[in-house]
Amino acid sequence: MHKHRKLIVSVGSLLAVAIIVALVIVLVVNRGATAPSATVSSPTGEVLVQKQGSTTWIQALSGMKLYEGDRLKTGGNSTTEIIFFEGSVVEVESDSEILLDEMTIAPNTGSTSIHLNQLVGHTVNRVQKLVDSASNYEVETPAGSAVVRGTAFKSYVRDDGYTIIYCNEGAVWFTAGGVTVIVNEGEWSSAMPGGTPSTPSAFHIENVAICSDVRGDRDYTIIPYAAFAPGEKAWIYFEASSLEWNASNGTYEVWYRVTDVKVDGSDGQLYMSGTNPADFHRTQLDIVPDYLWGALYIDLPPGAPSGYYKAELAFQDVISGETDSITVYFSVSSDNFG
Repeated sequence: MHKHRKLIVSVGSLLAVAIIVALVIVLVVNRGATAPSATVSSPTGEVLVQKQGSTTWIQALSGMKLYEGDRLKTGGNSTTEIIFFEGSVVEVESDSEILLDEMTIAPNTGSTSIHLNQLVGHTVNRVQKLVDSASNYEVETPAGSAVVRGTAFKSYVRDDGYTIIYCNEGAVWFTAGGVTVIVNEGEWSSAMPGGTPSTPSAFHIENVAICSDVRGDRDYTIIPYAAFAPGEKAWIYFEASSLEWNASNGTYEVWYRVTDVKVDGSDGQLYMSGTNPADFHRTQLDIVPDYLWGALYIDLPPGAPSGYYKAELAFQDVISGETDSITVYFSVSSDNFG
C-alpha cells in the first residue's frame, strides 16, 4: 500500500511537470503569434538580419518575420522592403542599417507605435494614415528624430550621423537638439549630431552672381557693376539647394534644369529667349549634396544696343517637380570700355 502511494505521487508530479511545459509552449507560441511584427519583402543582394539577443547576422528571406529588437542591414547594391503590421512600408536602400526599436499595439485602445533607429544609410518611409491620435511612427537617427502621422518621407543618414529629412507628402515633425521644426511637402531639413534642425526649405536657387567667366564650383569672376561691352558673354552663376535625390546602389542622383530664359532689352522689348532645357545632372554621388551649382551665359552680339537688360530664368527640380525662378539685371555699354 505504501509503495502504491509513492507511485501515485510520482505519476502526479510528472503530470504537473507536463502541464507546466505545455503551458510554457503555448505561451511562447502565443507570444510569437500575437506580438506585432514586420515582414521582409523583395530582398535583393546582401540583406542581413540579426535577431534580438543574437550576435549572428543571417541572410534575410522574403516573408521572414521581424520583431521588436531585431536589426536589418543591406550591403552594397542591395535593397529590401519591410512591411509593418499596420500597413506602413519602409524601403531600405544599399549600405543601410536599422533597428526595429519598438512595435506595439495598446491592448485597450488599439493605438500603434513604430519606432525605428536608422543608424546609417537611406530609407523611404511610406506611412499609413494614423487615425488614432495616440498612434505614431518615428525614425530616430544619430542627429534627431522624425515623427509622422501618415505621410511619405526620405531619411538620409551619413556615416558621421549628419541627417536629412525630405518630405514627399504630408508633414514631418523633425526634432534635434531639443528643437522641433515642421517639414512640409517638398521641403527638407538637416541636422548634425548635437545640433539643431536647419530651417525647412523647398527647392530654390540662391547665390546668384553676374560674372565675366565661370571656371567651376564657386570659381568665377564677378564683373564690376554687371557692365558688359557688346560682343562679350554675360555669365550667370547660380546654385540649386534643397534638391530631392534618388538613391541607387549606395550612390545618389540630383537633377535640375533651366526650363526657360527670357532677356528684355533696354527698350523693354523681348531681346532673346530660349526654351531648350539646360540640364544640371549629377549621378554616382557618394553623399547627398547641399547644393548643385550651374551657370549659363548670354551671348551679346557685337551690335547689342547699349542700356539695361533684364534676364529671367525658370528652373525645375526634375526629380521632385518643384520650380523656382530668378531675375537678374546687367548693362551693355561700349562707352565703359576703351
